[in-house]
Amino acid sequence: MNDYTRFCDLSEENCGGNKGSDKAHIKYNPDKYKSKLEFFNTFPNYTFIFGEFEQQPYTIGGAEYLYEEKKDSNEYRVGIDRMGDRTILGGIFMRNHDVVFDKEKSVVGWA
Repeated sequence: MNDYTRFCDLSEENCGGNKGSDKAHIKYNPDKYKSKLEFFNTFPNYTFIFGEFEQQPYTIGGAEYLYEEKKDSNEYRVGIDRMGDRTILGGIFMRNHDVVFDKEKSVVGWA
């Protein structure tokens, strides 16, 4: 997540003001932001391209890829990971979608 780290370090306004701190544990400060949505909006958007033939872009923001580590802790983690040249979205991505796994065709779809 090098782009993520660079984005966070560009300004105190980015990534909830977590500049130069541990990016694995991001703290939400309710005194600084009126809402968690305002906090989430300080994080970068990511656009993923899905599909082998008909490439479809899909953009997600902080509210979709951050998750609270423990309920009411105000500590968040990034739910996207890199493995070589692949991006792993996992459960954080699937929590907001209906996901269908077609094992016969080796295809995943969502709505």
